[in-house]
Amino acid sequence: MLVSSRSVIVVLLLLEVIVVDAFRWILTDTIPGNEILTFSERYMFGNRKGPILLSNGPAYITISGKVSTFMTKQDNHTVDLVYTIFNAADGHYHDSLSGMCSKTVGEGVTAPGKNPWASNVLAMRNPTQYYGPVRLQDEELGLNDTFYRWDAVMESRYTVKEEGWHNVAFQVCSYTGAMPVAKMDGLVTFRNPYGYLPAELFGFLPFEAGRCIAFLLVGFVFVVLFLLHRESAIPLHYAILAVFGVAVCESALWFFAYEHINRTGSPYCCPFPPLVVAALVVQVFRQTFSRTLLLIVALGYGVVRPKMMPQEWTAVFIVGTLYFIAAAISQVSEIVLVNDIHSDAPTGVVTYQIPELVMDVVFLSWIYLALTSTIRI
Repeated sequence: MLVSSRSVIVVLLLLEVIVVDAFRWILTDTIPGNEILTFSERYMFGNRKGPILLSNGPAYITISGKVSTFMTKQDNHTVDLVYTIFNAADGHYHDSLSGMCSKTVGEGVTAPGKNPWASNVLAMRNPTQYYGPVRLQDEELGLNDTFYRWDAVMESRYTVKEEGWHNVAFQVCSYTGAMPVAKMDGLVTFRNPYGYLPAELFGFLPFEAGRCIAFLLVGFVFVVLFLLHRESAIPLHYAILAVFGVAVCESALWFFAYEHINRTGSPYCCPFPPLVVAALVVQVFRQTFSRTLLLIVALGYGVVRPKMMPQEWTAVFIVGTLYFIAAAISQVSEIVLVNDIHSDAPTGVVTYQIPELVMDVVFLSWIYLALTSTIRI
């Protein structure tokens, strides 16, 4: 097929959502010509090999949708979509498969000596059927013309046989020298034996349950003692009781958030589910409240001083507000970056955690200086 200098080949991967009950990653990406786009689930348990004492159900990865190819000339279709699902060995998590565009895609990927670090490889090439001419306007790709459209349906289910890091790789293959561009709007689903929560987040489910129970038990003991000695209680005791209440709410919200994700398959982000937003806000508030309370105690309020000066309350409020903002940025960035399933996604969140670290240093320095001053009173 001859392609003129003006000719543009655009492949739009319109992965239309087919309703499935699984952990859903909505994909909105553009694939550069003849390059590989990879999405990763950083750790998955094997099929019916979940954690001890939990349901050993099926573990799988599914891809569902429709592929539409648009070209400027009504010629033989020479652009294919190839996708693979595989388990990547240690040290090769971000490596790209070679041979995906081979005419025999399965043999090209799994031939002896090729990609020895990839195991349990599922390789698929999708046939296309001619649909007809369509008018296409795409500001992102700078396209505004009539194109000839070919469609293909994608429907694959991959059984996770081994635990480990799993990748889903897409590549648009052209055999005429043209450089296709692919725009993806679709769905990839991951499910572990116990449910839809990613394996690297699973430990938080029992942890938050245990943390909530521990806070309830300690809080109950504190309330009993508080009621028995209520006549001698000082404002500090009421503040500690409030911290216990906030901590119980925080741990309970995180537990229900993870349980909801595990049960329904709602993505962790983004956008954030309402339960995750609520848990995140309460967590940051608890962190800010506890640090502010410790600072006020260090300043001697309610212990050796009956009241604080207005300037001190203003300074405490400003520092507490700045810490709340910094902690919120740190927590949100950690969730967004750590849970980005692109293979080349940044893994370091240190840059976004620096403001919180600075505010922690401010709190610690002020608490130390305040304690030194209070001891001298």
